[in-house]
Amino acid sequence: LRRGEWLTLAPFGYVNNPKTRQIEPHPAKSKIVARAFEEFAKGTHTLKSMSEFLAELGVETKNRTPLAKCSIHHLLTNRACLGFVAHHGEYREGTFPPILSLATFEAVQEVLKRKAKHRKSKQRHNFPFTGLLTCGECGSAITAQWAKGHGGLYRYYRCTKKKGNCAQRYLREDLLVSQLKARLQSVALCDEWTKKMLAKVGEWEKENVHSSQTFVQNLETKRTATQEKLDKLVSAYIDGDIPKENYLKKKEELLK
Repeated sequence: LRRGEWLTLAPFGYVNNPKTRQIEPHPAKSKIVARAFEEFAKGTHTLKSMSEFLAELGVETKNRTPLAKCSIHHLLTNRACLGFVAHHGEYREGTFPPILSLATFEAVQEVLKRKAKHRKSKQRHNFPFTGLLTCGECGSAITAQWAKGHGGLYRYYRCTKKKGNCAQRYLREDLLVSQLKARLQSVALCDEWTKKMLAKVGEWEKENVHSSQTFVQNLETKRTATQEKLDKLVSAYIDGDIPKENYLKKKEELLK
């Protein structure tokens, strides 16, 4: 860190160089990062629209859906693209080249600050069993509330009675916990059955190891080849060598 080296997996826009043990701008992804900052600095994008913009350039989740807004926010506030190394909230100047200028980065921060919404945090009640249980008599949902009694504050659970009349009354949380423990113990597997089932699972795992390794290796080879083609395609599109229609068509073919 003192030497300004990046010691972990390279952030988006960079790639790890095993020979130099340093990171360097990725030929295609660094251009995508620079383009994203330039677009967002215009002030016309939201985090959602920027996510859709990046999806067109091939920056998506593993399920081929646009990135979450929190991921976009992290990308647009990551000072690694300026050539800095982060450590415990502090930044040091790195020995790797930046992807974009400080002026562009600061312009994006101003846009983010202007668009930020101040939200009041809601006080949440700690009722661990709500949403998990239903009434055994009428099938209605179980709700909870705090109640004072015997010199203290206690959590109580009760039926919402939304499906009609129900004779069930309030139940203190410690009594509910006792009932749950008793029910779970009645359905638990004995040690002998557990050992037999685990042994059988171990046999199945050994049988599938070889075939799984071969499948993963073939899949990784195919993925690497496709990614290289996508990088070249994105780079050509950003450089203006191919029109958007041709880019989207070729991208769809590669991702099938």
